[in-house]
Amino acid sequence: MEKRFILAVVLSFGVLYFWGLLTQKAPEPNTNYTQTSDKEQVVDAPVKDVPPSSDILAVSPKEPVVEAQEYTLESDELKLVLTDRGAAVKEVFITEYQATLPIANIGIPKLFSNKPFVSTQMSGNSATFEYDDEAFKVIQSYKLNGGGYILNTTTRIFNKSEMSKLIAPEFFAYIIDSSRMDIDESDMAAQRDKTLNEYAVKYGKKTHRKAKAYSFDDEEAIREEKGVDWAAYRDRYFCAIVKPEFETAGFAIKPDLSSVYMTEEKGFFGSKMKSQRMGIKLFSQEVEIPAGSYSEYTTTVYIGPEEMSKLKPIGLGFEKIKKYYRFGLFDFAGKLINQIMHLLYKIVPNWGACIVILSVLVYFSMYPLTKKSMLSMRKMQAVGPKINALKEKYKDNPQKMNAEMMEIYKKEKINPAGGCLPVLLQAPIFLGLYQVLWRSVAFKGSKFLWINDLTEPDRLFIMPFSIPIIGNEFNLLPILMIIIMYFQQKFSTKAMVTTDPIQLQQQKMMSVMMPFVLGFIFYKFSSGLTLYFTMYYIFSTITQWKMSKEIKVG
Repeated sequence: MEKRFILAVVLSFGVLYFWGLLTQKAPEPNTNYTQTSDKEQVVDAPVKDVPPSSDILAVSPKEPVVEAQEYTLESDELKLVLTDRGAAVKEVFITEYQATLPIANIGIPKLFSNKPFVSTQMSGNSATFEYDDEAFKVIQSYKLNGGGYILNTTTRIFNKSEMSKLIAPEFFAYIIDSSRMDIDESDMAAQRDKTLNEYAVKYGKKTHRKAKAYSFDDEEAIREEKGVDWAAYRDRYFCAIVKPEFETAGFAIKPDLSSVYMTEEKGFFGSKMKSQRMGIKLFSQEVEIPAGSYSEYTTTVYIGPEEMSKLKPIGLGFEKIKKYYRFGLFDFAGKLINQIMHLLYKIVPNWGACIVILSVLVYFSMYPLTKKSMLSMRKMQAVGPKINALKEKYKDNPQKMNAEMMEIYKKEKINPAGGCLPVLLQAPIFLGLYQVLWRSVAFKGSKFLWINDLTEPDRLFIMPFSIPIIGNEFNLLPILMIIIMYFQQKFSTKAMVTTDPIQLQQQKMMSVMMPFVLGFIFYKFSSGLTLYFTMYYIFSTITQWKMSKEIKVG
């Protein structure tokens, strides 16, 4: 069972690690980049006069070029950079964690997103902008709520004409601009982390999700004529969730295919043109604005860590953004482990110690099955020569061979599936734990022993030279894992009950190769994840040594 579980671990991490490298090579930067005005993503919903007149939301003549002014909005938790060009959010900065999100244009009407607004009010945590044309006056306001990660946006569209107007304005939920992501192409950990970027739209009982939200193509474009609960963006640790407080008629997702945002992305199956920019728009319901009156549209926006303790108290269903896996069992396991970790932290307020305790709880809760599985495997090895003899004797009669094999299993009290059962039971725990330790912002900046940050490699010291692929960081935990796993494999090989020299040779080869393969995969992983599996292999090695002395197969 230990060999199969280790192999499952190696293969799982191998797939996660190397598939990412094969399919997500960072796009080459566009050296011809120049800032341009926002392109239309989806055609606006119709806007009509009552009685009929000219199209009041038609694009006005080109505005004179005026240099945009920037303003800063701050609270204890957030810092936003605003621009008077469209009265839009240009940059989002989460102060407590020194983190940025590559999103902009949060909750603004698309038609006015390139208009020159005028700042009319600016304080530390609130701002107001105004824009006037022949038909409308638009007031765009922002307010950061102190003591939380909440941003409120308000858009008021005034009807300046002498007759009522029917309007159905479209709003940006947000725009993702991954060209703003400052990621070193040689940083494999950062390249791996960006695969966690995701956008999502919740409408009705459905949630549309798209992973690897750092490059986009026209196949992602969709339009749904259904009311929207919220639209969200998230990365490894943080999320932005935009909830329209006005009645919506649908949403649209479409990449910006203008050449300035297009790059050639190379993957395993060839290259493809991808966009670095994508917008999610919300369609409002059609409303009538009487002459001299206005229509108001507000949104509630959460921008902060993706933690249940912060999302759930808001009471708007924002906690539903948190999802570890699409497959329900794995997602449930991840959420359960996350709850257990936070419960342990209340008792032992050190995340590194909690990881060690969790490794003890998980491993020894599975110990009875592990022991039973190991006994089953040893018995299977012991009857191996008899099984091989049956295969040779009845190679032309599979039915007879299977009947004889089952008779042997029955006589020796062997369950052929007994060695696989613990692996299958541990798979949801293993995969859920992998995501929890990888994605939990609670570990960010947490120290344990010589480790300064459980979300980063342990970095015992920096070497004066660099090794290809490995770099110049000396990470102790993966090296300890290699050593411990090597001895585990030695004990496992020594305890084998087999007379097949080929099988013995294969096992000896695996005992050398597997520790190095797994150590290489873990070398750049977060130290919290590596700490858990190092502890796991310590317990597993002790168990192998102990059982090799206790279990006798007759």
